[in-house]
Amino acid sequence: MKLPNKLTASCRLSIQFALASFALGTLILGLYLITANNVFAVLGFGFLVIAVPFNSLILLSVFIQLLTGKLSIKEFFFSSYVLLLNVPIALFYFHIVTTYTRL
Repeated sequence: MKLPNKLTASCRLSIQFALASFALGTLILGLYLITANNVFAVLGFGFLVIAVPFNSLILLSVFIQLLTGKLSIKEFFFSSYVLLLNVPIALFYFHIVTTYTRL
């Protein structure tokens, strides 16, 4: 996905990281649903344990950049929106896997 050129480098990086997290999480869920192999459920849970802190740190970094004036309010809201959009998606994926898996 090509992002607008007007965004700062840190804003672009946060959006790209959020999109990569979404894509990797969706890939793991898809592989689990196709194969019904519990290895992918465990892998997805491990990914969730790693992705949540990293996304949180990136969100904190974006907020700090807003406070220091390195990021505009519009870029902050856009970056935060994309990062936080992963939360309900991850919860939905987690619900799907925990409903159909006995670990």
